[in-house]
Amino acid sequence: MWDLCVVQSEVSYPDVGPYLRISAVSDADLEFRYIDTAFVDRQWVRVVPWDAAWDRLLVFLEQLHWFADLDRQSLLRHPLV
Repeated sequence: MWDLCVVQSEVSYPDVGPYLRISAVSDADLEFRYIDTAFVDRQWVRVVPWDAAWDRLLVFLEQLHWFADLDRQSLLRHPLV
């Protein structure tokens, strides 16, 4: 299975910096893990059902202010959702 890693800005290897990793942990659940430290017990982590993944991602983006004008309601009405 593959992981999806999301960063706020362009990556310059080998220093990737903090990123959000989204992983399938079962047939029904996804894990959202914000990796900003090497200490696993200090990393922000949430496990959600697949059908709650889009909303969890939008909440994460709002909490970290990755986009200045994120309008979650308009994104929830997006035709691909």
